[in-house]
Amino acid sequence: MADQEIRAGERLLRIDYEDRLTMLTARLLGTMLAR
Repeated sequence: MADQEIRAGERLLRIDYEDRLTMLTARLLGTMLAR
């Protein structure tokens, strides 16, 4: 049971990290296009 909970937490962290990465990339592209 504990192993499954740890894996679920890692998956949530990974999704959150990817979301932030996508937002950063989109923001970078937006600033580059705005110039």
